[in-house]
Amino acid sequence: MRAKIFFAVIIALFVVTAGAFAQDVQKGDSAKVLSREWVDIKNPDPIKNRNVTFKYDDSCNIQCGGIVTVVGIHGDLLLVRYTIDDKQSSGTLCPSDVVFFVAKEKFLTMTDKYNRRVQDEKTSEKNLIKNILKQ
Repeated sequence: MRAKIFFAVIIALFVVTAGAFAQDVQKGDSAKVLSREWVDIKNPDPIKNRNVTFKYDDSCNIQCGGIVTVVGIHGDLLLVRYTIDDKQSSGTLCPSDVVFFVAKEKFLTMTDKYNRRVQDEKTSEKNLIKNILKQ
């Protein structure tokens, strides 16, 4: 009996875990950048921010608030294009239109974290409104 219960628990965990990573990513899907991070540039031609020209395989920083959009898929690697207000881009900050690779799992995590953050903000706002209306 214990073996059957243990086996059932293992199967259930496998199904839940597999379902979590079964999300499909397609070209055009986007995610919001939630923290600053170094990336390796994969643009075939040089790209410039306000004062620095970056070449293939140089590194630059993506900024919180930027958007990454899937432009290509190769297995579990996604080629993404980064966009942000170029007025903010100087020094080591990535300009808009930088492309780089990101793991599919990381992209999905970025999307999930952003969606949770938006939901938390909505919940906080609703609670604030309820408290104000009670006064």
